Amino acid sequence: MAHSYNSTRSSMTLRTVLELHRLSIYQENAIDVYITKTLLCRGATVKRTQQNRWKCSLSIITFLPIGGRYRCIPKLKFILSFLARLSPTPSRDLCLGALGVLLLLFCSLDVWYFLRVAWAVIGAWFQKPVWDVLGEQSVPGRVLLQDIDMGHMNNARYLRECDFARFSLYSRNGVFKACRALRATLVVGATTIRLRRALFLGEAFELRTRIVVWDEKAFYLEQRFVSCRDGLVAAVMFCKQNVIRSSPEKILQYLCKRKVECPDYPEELQHWISFISASSQALRAQSGLKDTTTESSQANVEEQENAGEQEHLKDKDK
Repeated sequence: MAHSYNSTRSSMTLRTVLELHRLSIYQENAIDVYITKTLLCRGATVKRTQQNRWKCSLSIITFLPIGGRYRCIPKLKFILSFLARLSPTPSRDLCLGALGVLLLLFCSLDVWYFLRVAWAVIGAWFQKPVWDVLGEQSVPGRVLLQDIDMGHMNNARYLRECDFARFSLYSRNGVFKACRALRATLVVGATTIRLRRALFLGEAFELRTRIVVWDEKAFYLEQRFVSCRDGLVAAVMFCKQNVIRSSPEKILQYLCKRKVECPDYPEELQHWISFISASSQALRAQSGLKDTTTESSQANVEEQENAGEQEHLKDKDK
């Protein structure tokens, strides 16, 4: 059985069109009955299904006054048509619930960041492992619309891309595996980036990441953005990756099954580490805290001086 509702072609007002709000949803005997009723410019056909539900042709859902007449614009046609075709009520409710959960997640969390992290880690499983712990890994990238602010890559996006590259490196060279075995955690202690040339929209680049040196508490990494257009290093970043509840020596010994000697420190990295140490001392002094690093170094110097004096006295006695 079909019913047709014909509207007058001459006097159609937006108030009449807003009859679309006559959507009533109620529950009767544990069966949801959806009634959708709308008036269209040329008329609409409403068919009653066997499940006691009303279905409506949602081909035209909005009206805008264009040229003195109301012209039909199909907005959200696909989504509403899909929801209207879901006959079983549980399927419709499940779809609406999933949309609500996704909306809540995108409003409260940086969903794209976690998706990129998962993509970087899972993608590393299907790539060749990096057997050399000090080996360099190259990750391709391209500047997209979401990365730019004034026609070039946003400054914060460089650090974001470096995060994904480090996750991929640690997955390929086994550092994450060693951290799980040793129950260690990696946290960023410091980063410094130098921007040499802007990366523009659509420009391809390579992000090259490698572990340079390490000490008792942290790894020191270098990450470079190399443009595929001219081979120029567009940006270079140093990262201090602190190791909690373990040490870099233990992680490397777990991976290599032997003790690994640390390479020589590059000059620019030495200056950067000195800057971190000086900044830490200044902040501790401002906070009224004692710098344990400085005290331990002073104690070592005093012990060496005392040992030297004792040897000098022994030589005199002889």
